[in-house]
Amino acid sequence: MPGPADLTDAAKVQLLEAAFDENRLDRTKKEPRMATSRKTARHKLNRAHFLGVLLIAGLVGAIFESWMAFLIAAGVLIVSSVHDGHIRP
Repeated sequence: MPGPADLTDAAKVQLLEAAFDENRLDRTKKEPRMATSRKTARHKLNRAHFLGVLLIAGLVGAIFESWMAFLIAAGVLIVSSVHDGHIRP
């Protein structure tokens, strides 16, 4: 088998490309990506808006000292936010 000094430049490039392709393939096998792990800006904005709705509903529930007031406020705010387009499905 020829040593590294005996190879031409084109052969060295081919060996490097083959090694790079093998490493890339091995890396994808070790760390599979799931489609659900991807977070877009829309997901982040929806989550932030939803947490804001829960905070406001929590304040309403605390003021009235009622879980029912919390649930009604949360439901109304979420439905109105989806209808207005602030929370996009």
